[in-house]
Amino acid sequence: MDLLRSLLMPCALVLLGLAVAAGWYGRSLGAEVRLLQREGVEVQATITRKWEQVPSRSDGDGTERAGIPTYWLYLRFTDPGDGAEVEVRSAVARDAWEAAAVGERRGLLVVPGRPEVHSLFGVAGLGRAAGQLDRLATWMGFAALVCLALDFALRRRARRQS
Repeated sequence: MDLLRSLLMPCALVLLGLAVAAGWYGRSLGAEVRLLQREGVEVQATITRKWEQVPSRSDGDGTERAGIPTYWLYLRFTDPGDGAEVEVRSAVARDAWEAAAVGERRGLLVVPGRPEVHSLFGVAGLGRAAGQLDRLATWMGFAALVCLALDFALRRRARRQS
């Protein structure tokens, strides 16, 4: 019982921190989706580079292991806001990365004057991701509250018994 009680508060704090982070990122992503829906303009972008980023991590025995790769496409286009030539990078799924070719032109939804706000595949997927992050944040927050309630009940019970 003491072990459970000693784990509940740290677990609640970790869950609460993760819930806040997921909620913040979900809201930020949702704001980008709304901005793209309201002000987004489709431009033609050229794929200038493909990059596979494979992080490495070291095990306790010094062995290097490959982590989960991230697939990036670098895209060049003319910003419809100020006419400047811009290059951005976009994380994509592996199958989209493999299907893409350097020099290929693709439609890119971008906010004029804010090229960092862009979407290669429209806003539907971004909207789903924002919603999933919000739901995840809600469930983690609920789990944190359950941990706090259990911790409170166990502490109260321990006080009564002593």
